[in-house]
Amino acid sequence: MSDKVRDEAVIHAFLDGQLSHREREAFLREMEQDPQLQAEFNELRRIKDLVRHAYDGVEAPKREMIDASTTPRRRLVAFGLAATLLVSLGFAGGWLSNQQPTTGGTEMQLAGMEQLPRVILHIASADLSKMEETLNSAEEVLKTYRDRGVQVEVVANSEGLNLLRAGVSPYAERVVTMMAEYEGLQFVACNTAIARLQRNGTRVVLLPQTHTAPSAVEHIVQRIREGWTYIKV
Repeated sequence: MSDKVRDEAVIHAFLDGQLSHREREAFLREMEQDPQLQAEFNELRRIKDLVRHAYDGVEAPKREMIDASTTPRRRLVAFGLAATLLVSLGFAGGWLSNQQPTTGGTEMQLAGMEQLPRVILHIASADLSKMEETLNSAEEVLKTYRDRGVQVEVVANSEGLNLLRAGVSPYAERVVTMMAEYEGLQFVACNTAIARLQRNGTRVVLLPQTHTAPSAVEHIVQRIREGWTYIKV
């Protein structure tokens, strides 16, 4: 087994809570001393987060439990196969390398961008601070690159859909004002998330001029393939 597959397997085991307390401590110590392992950890965590939001609310299929007597090496091979499958989803189209966290400020992340600034901000949380951070980041990009024909899309799925729901969004007035002020700004709601709410008996009314996409994750992946910069809030 290559070091890369081994690292990916252990990272997934860590993220899925499959490691013992001693194994977790050892992994954390190793990651502190290995910047490359830390970078791989952050990348795989973002992949898992994005995939999780894609299937949020979908009942998971039953899976065979791993025998506790299975040797660590065999367990590691199993995790490696799962990791390889998940990573193949992420690397398809080269979108992983374009993902950006919000840490450090949006302007810093986009500094030096020579091409047409095209940014997609993804929110999947109903947390008010996350909603405000999303809108602040959008305005920061729009103002900074106004003279360069900037395009910004705010994509909401899962609980983040509340940002764009009429009668629910605590920032409804600000969202509508921003759409009127910035020509290059669009807000996009996930139809999968909308359908899930409707199946549960919740009536969903979106703010005026809000666009929809069949799947937020598919829309994000397509945008990144087109060269957009992805920022998960």
